[in-house]
Amino acid sequence: MSSRRIEDITGGSRAPSWPPGANERVAVELVPLLAGPALQTAERWATRVMSRIRGDSRPICGGWPGTVSEARALITEDLLPHLTGESLVEFERAGYAQVARFLYQGAREYWARREHRSAGGSA
Repeated sequence: MSSRRIEDITGGSRAPSWPPGANERVAVELVPLLAGPALQTAERWATRVMSRIRGDSRPICGGWPGTVSEARALITEDLLPHLTGESLVEFERAGYAQVARFLYQGAREYWARREHRSAGGSA
């Protein structure tokens, strides 16, 4: 079974971190059975954040404001209720931390796509 891969850019050009290499790209992968619902959760999260920002009359710009801690909370609140049978088994195999990173990066990528479209004037 193939998997859905998201690149997690954990640091960018910041100062060196500990452990060495922590600022490098990390591939976050989930099998499609779990990746689909996780991506939907990530996009709902990003959309809610964007709505709040727009509601405050602020522009959608800059880096993704969400945190991995928020992603972990979303697993319980928004993702787990949608998982049953095989997808729940896949969640248990992947582990909480892996799914949280996938959610975080999925929301971050959705944010970046929407921000890019907004900057181009088409969103």
